[in-house]
Amino acid sequence: MDNKTQSEPVSDISSMRGRLRILHQEQLEILHIMMDCGPMIVGSLYQTYRSCSYPNCRCHKGEKHGPFPAISYSVNGTHKSRPIRQDDVLAVQKKTQEYHRFQKALTRWRAVFRESEVLLEKIREICVEYYQ
Repeated sequence: MDNKTQSEPVSDISSMRGRLRILHQEQLEILHIMMDCGPMIVGSLYQTYRSCSYPNCRCHKGEKHGPFPAISYSVNGTHKSRPIRQDDVLAVQKKTQEYHRFQKALTRWRAVFRESEVLLEKIREICVEYYQ
C-alpha cells in the first residue's frame, strides 16, 4: 500500500480531531453562558405613540402621544404586543436581554453541534473497516 495514500486520511483525522477539540471547548463556553442566564422574558422592547379619543387633540393632527414603552413577541406565529408600565421598563429590559443572550448562545450551540456531528461522521467513514 502506498504510504502517501495511507497518511492522508490520518492527517485528515488529526485535523478533524483538532477541530473537534476546539468545538468541544466552545460548547462548554456556550453551555456556561446558557446556564448562567437569569429570568427571561420573550420579546423585544420598543417605543410606541398613540392617539386619544378627544377629537380636537393635537394627536389627531399628527402629533401623537408618547413615547410609551411596549414589548412585542410572537406566539405560534402570531405577532403580539403589550404596553409596559414605566416602573417595569428596566426589569423587562434586563429580562429580554437575557432572553436574547440565551437565544444567541442556543443558535451557536446548535451550529457547533451540527459541525461536530459532521466531523464525527467523517471520522467514522474513514476509520470503519468491514471484516472480510
